[in-house]
Amino acid sequence: MQLNSCIIQLVELAMNSLKKFKAGAFDLSFIDNQNAGKPVCLVIGSALFYSRSFNEKFEESYRMIYLDHRGFGSVTGEISADDYRLKVILQDIENFRLANNLGKICIMGHSAHGYMALSYAHKFQNWVSSVCIVAMGPSHGIHMSDAEELWKETAAPGRKRSFEMDMAKLENEMRVKMPNQFVLFCKAMRAKSWVDFDKDISHLWEGVEAFMPALDYLYGEVFRDIRVEELIKDLDKPVLMVLGKMDYQVAPHWTWNSLKGMFKQLTFRVFENSSHNPQVEESSLFFSEFQSWFSMYGLNEIE
Repeated sequence: MQLNSCIIQLVELAMNSLKKFKAGAFDLSFIDNQNAGKPVCLVIGSALFYSRSFNEKFEESYRMIYLDHRGFGSVTGEISADDYRLKVILQDIENFRLANNLGKICIMGHSAHGYMALSYAHKFQNWVSSVCIVAMGPSHGIHMSDAEELWKETAAPGRKRSFEMDMAKLENEMRVKMPNQFVLFCKAMRAKSWVDFDKDISHLWEGVEAFMPALDYLYGEVFRDIRVEELIKDLDKPVLMVLGKMDYQVAPHWTWNSLKGMFKQLTFRVFENSSHNPQVEESSLFFSEFQSWFSMYGLNEIE
């Protein structure tokens, strides 16, 4: 009962802390802990989801900012497909940085948002101190065949049964056109994205709304076809990559083997007891690894 009360309080706190940033015809929500005098870590994605995903020690040690991109923004006017291209989203991040006088930032991205983080660092390298990538494969395209093979060979029967039931439920939800289909999909992927797939993670998604045209384009085209080697070959910044050994949702950790040597300053970690959400599943270890990496490169110095 106490745990449920704590979760409710955290959800309410996040909802009450939301602010808005105007980006064209979109309102983007963000949460900024205003931890003055600390290095700035900007997490791109859903402000609500990610503000609930990181160990509380991050809030104590860094100025944590969680920023929506247009796939989670509210549409306030007429738009076209050009309004949610990746280059537009990257410019939103830069405009936000400028508007808030942030100086250099550690740009952080989980799952496909890691591509956004890398792309931003590639384009605006002068304003990036470092990059943290969590649970991201080399692409959402050809590399995903390795994820399917890993699932077939290593997933336990109970995990597979749970996934099949969740997919059947999702199919029914899609058929009746239930709203917020991206969130429904993410919840239905729990058997592939959480070691403890019976754990109730619905509080992480409370209040999160998605703009599907943008997400369909980003996931269906941009992240499928992305070539990360083009983003990393000239990136001269420290990069921390944390992957979960039991992650079935993206390409397995070994698919990075042929690319790791292209990074100039890569710290590569695989968490044994994590799936697609190591920042939640092994939150203390994640914070410890992040803090050690930050210290190793002297990133606690504010530039």
